[in-house]
Amino acid sequence: MTDRDLPANASRRDLDRWFAVELNNQTWDLIDNGLSDESPRADQDRALYGAYAAACHWLQAGTVANHGRAEYLIATVAAVTGRLQTAREHAARLQQLIAGHQAAFADWDRASAAEVVARVAARSADPDAADLRAAAQRLADQVAGPEERQICRDRLAAPPWSPA
Repeated sequence: MTDRDLPANASRRDLDRWFAVELNNQTWDLIDNGLSDESPRADQDRALYGAYAAACHWLQAGTVANHGRAEYLIATVAAVTGRLQTAREHAARLQQLIAGHQAAFADWDRASAAEVVARVAARSADPDAADLRAAAQRLADQVAGPEERQICRDRLAAPPWSPA
C-alpha cells in the first residue's frame, strides 16, 4: 500500500472506511488462500490483526451491519486458526448484533452467522455440530440473491470442519 492508493482529500471517515475495506479484503485473501492452524504463525497473526483492525475502522465509519460483518471475519479467522474461544466470543457477538438490529442485516448475514457458529462447534467437537451445520446449510439455501447464496454455500464447503 502506498500513499497513491489513498483517496485524495479524504475525510477521517472516508479514510476509516477505506482502511476497513482494504483490511477486510486482505484478510479474506489470506482465508481464501488456505489459512489454517497449520499456516505460519505470521500469516495467522496477520489475518487476526487485520480482522481486528478492519473492525476498529468499521466502528468509526460503518453501520451496525459492517460491525457485524467484522465480527464474522474475526470469528472466521479465529475458527480456521484453531483459536476457538476467540471465535466463539465473536460469533456470539455477531448473533447479538443480528438479534438486536434485525432490519440492518440481510438474509446472507444470518446464514453466515449460522455457518461460523457451526464451524466453531465442529472444530470444538460439539455433539450438536452436525445439526448446526445442517441448519446453516438450510439458511444458505434460502438466501434470495444467487451470488450471495453461492458465497454462503462456498463458505460452508470450505475447510476446516474437523476438530482443532
